[in-house]
Amino acid sequence: MLFLSNSAQPTVMIIGAGQSVLMLAACSKLLGLSTLIVNKNQQTGDSWQKRYHSLCLHNPIWADHFPYMSYPDNWPIYIPKDKLAGWFEY
Repeated sequence: MLFLSNSAQPTVMIIGAGQSVLMLAACSKLLGLSTLIVNKNQQTGDSWQKRYHSLCLHNPIWADHFPYMSYPDNWPIYIPKDKLAGWFEY
């Protein structure tokens, strides 16, 4: 359990740590807002790691970029789940 002092209370608290939440956290950081992300899984990409083995994103790579961190140019058009989960940790 994480305890914060009164002087360290976050301005924004986000529940979950999926792709949308990570994008929201990046935007919050650029706005200068202190942000706390609470996730039920131990690591950020765990919800993707636990899905069926052959899962890939259903959208092409150019439709799913993070706002401030694009995927590498050599990645496949449809990203496999384990590669995506590793990117979340990055």
